[in-house]
Amino acid sequence: MALGPAIRRIHPSHGRNVSTSEALAHIEWASAAGLIANVALVWIYPVAFWTSFRDLIFICFCDDTNCMYRTHMKKRAPNLDKAYKRLPGLSFSVDADTCNGCGICINACFVNAIEIKNGKGSITDDCKGCGRCA
Repeated sequence: MALGPAIRRIHPSHGRNVSTSEALAHIEWASAAGLIANVALVWIYPVAFWTSFRDLIFICFCDDTNCMYRTHMKKRAPNLDKAYKRLPGLSFSVDADTCNGCGICINACFVNAIEIKNGKGSITDDCKGCGRCA
C-alpha cells in the first residue's frame, strides 16, 4: 500500500487507487492471513517515484519468502542495512515478564538487531521498527 501525495505519480500498472474502506479491508485480509504490516522508509521508493520520504510511504504485507528486505538483509546486511530506515519516533522493547529467551524473535529479525542478554531478548539500536519480533 502506498500512501501520500506522491501516489499520483505511480503508474496504473503498479497498482490502483482504492477507497479507505477497501484499504482497511485489505489490511484485515492480510492480518487474517498472518502477514505482518511492515511500515518503513526505504531509499528505493523516493528514487523510483521521484519524490521524497515526506510525500510517499509504503506499507507492505510480504511473507518471508517474497520480501526483498527480509529475505536478503541477513545475507547482505552491510549493503542493505542503510537502505531501510526506522520511522521517526517508533521503538520496540522486550517485555521482560513474558520473554523466556527462546530466540524466536532473533530469527524473525531480518537486520540482526536482537540479542540475548541475561536470558532475555534485547533490541539493539540497529532496530528498524518492523515489529516482526513482537
